[in-house]
Amino acid sequence: MTNSKGNLNVKKRARTTGAALSTGMIWTVLAFAVLAAAGCSILPEAAADPTRYYVLDDPAGAGTSVASATVGKVAIRSIELPAYLRNSRSMVVRAGDNEVRYEDFSRWAEPLDAGIQRVLKERLLAALGASSVVSFPLGAGETRQWDLRVRVDRCEGSSPRAGSPGVLFVASYQIVAAADGATVGQGELSVTDLPWDGRDFGELAQQLSRAVARFAGEIAGSMPKH
Repeated sequence: MTNSKGNLNVKKRARTTGAALSTGMIWTVLAFAVLAAAGCSILPEAAADPTRYYVLDDPAGAGTSVASATVGKVAIRSIELPAYLRNSRSMVVRAGDNEVRYEDFSRWAEPLDAGIQRVLKERLLAALGASSVVSFPLGAGETRQWDLRVRVDRCEGSSPRAGSPGVLFVASYQIVAAADGATVGQGELSVTDLPWDGRDFGELAQQLSRAVARFAGEIAGSMPKH
């Protein structure tokens, strides 16, 4: 009798334990389901990328070319930039004489020297009516009359801390005869009179485009004529 009752008690405890385990597993599964559902609503939605990309352009358009081929072929040999402009795509704002600020969410869509070269090429073709304006490296057997070397020292915005907001563009050029390396023209342009509100980086790109176009005009005025 004792063994029979003992066996019955063991079976009852086993059934009770099994029921408890089953109930515990159910609650565990439900808890995971609730947490998973909650996680879907708790996780934040992906934020939109605030970065904006800008390019220099030809503000005067392509409709001002002159019908003259007296200059010959001009090759843009180099566009030299200081390291702080060359090593970052972020647009630069000068915050003081020795302080610059990189605008990580306002960036150039192409290397700055490539953008400057493109605008110079468009403006020189329009202003000079040259037979062509090319850039280095030249193709095999390609010749030219003049080489153009450009150095850009400033191409940025100026914040109120550095004075009134505006545009800072400072560049120099050298025109060299391809035949003998003789310097036939050189000069420098400093543009500080173009306004900027200090906030609109699309406007800053437009104003810097105007500065580069003005620089191209200075170069065109120094090009030797045949």
